[in-house]
Amino acid sequence: TSLLPCALTAPAQTNAPLTFTRVMCFTSYSRFHGTNVARDFVEAPSQMLENWCWTESQLVKMSQHYLRKQEKMPAELVAKIIASRDVNSGLSNLRQIFFGMYDMFVHTSKEKVDLTKYWSQLRDEVSLLDPDGTLAPGQSSFGHIVGGYDAGYYGYLYSQVFSADMYATVFSADPMSTASGTRYRREILKPGGARDEIVSLTKFLGRPPSDAAFLKRLLGTHDQH
Repeated sequence: TSLLPCALTAPAQTNAPLTFTRVMCFTSYSRFHGTNVARDFVEAPSQMLENWCWTESQLVKMSQHYLRKQEKMPAELVAKIIASRDVNSGLSNLRQIFFGMYDMFVHTSKEKVDLTKYWSQLRDEVSLLDPDGTLAPGQSSFGHIVGGYDAGYYGYLYSQVFSADMYATVFSADPMSTASGTRYRREILKPGGARDEIVSLTKFLGRPPSDAAFLKRLLGTHDQH
């Protein structure tokens, strides 16, 4: 079951939206169920779903009132939201690279180093953000390095290669295709970690995964449907 916490007004007792239940996987063992997949793939499904929120046709559908469907987000606002997608995207990607490199250094280096100094130095070199001579222990708030993503934070950026490929190849032409959604559930969600993720991706895409869609996305060129 999926839970989306929101600070929303409680719905009326009549005509309230239905509660949605999501069954993601069908595996023999719980260790392969749900998010128990390779760390450099685990973010791909959720990252792929973000594409719907940057698609004109879907933003219009999402924003309309569930009873008064004529009430929806103005076209001008939809266009502004989509145009904002690439704001600071370069800085955002550099930030992810920095986090991934710091995480990997901490978990693989045999050197004795001042981790606070290294944090500031690497941040300056990779993120292009001048620490201005201030040494702050930024790593103390980087919970991922001890919270299950240790030596795996790079997966956030790495997974985008797969998420971009899945959306561009299968869903971009028709984001609400029932056939594509069923195929996605069958080949990606249902096997979970019980099958090698590259095998699942190859079956879903009809070919081995490619970085072409990711690179196109990285350059800020994308289609709106």
